[in-house]
Amino acid sequence: MTTPTTFTAILADWEARQPDAVAITFAGTHRTWAELAHRVRRLAAALRAAGLQPGDRVAVLDLNHPSCLELTLACAQVGTADAVVNFRLAPPEIAYVINDAKARLLFVGPEFAARSRSCVAICPLLSA
Repeated sequence: MTTPTTFTAILADWEARQPDAVAITFAGTHRTWAELAHRVRRLAAALRAAGLQPGDRVAVLDLNHPSCLELTLACAQVGTADAVVNFRLAPPEIAYVINDAKARLLFVGPEFAARSRSCVAICPLLSA
């Protein structure tokens, strides 16, 4: 048996070996390896459906949450990269990070919807 060497292979390995074991516990919610792998595959499919290609970048503006991990793993499956933006930054700083990352897509948690609108207005890559 070979040792998995990519995030995608590692996740598949854990899903195959312990599908019903808890992989993530957060705020009283538990996700098994099978649930986590399923959510990551669905998100990877959504990224592809949005037209993202290997080498593209996405940005995330959200609180610490399992969805950030799921997005990171989905990006690994697609070959994209995600830039997790520090939510404590001011809107111009957030816009700078997103522009510097050359993000084609921005994921925003509900707490930051108003802030993200002001950032998108000064992010040419996201406004296009």
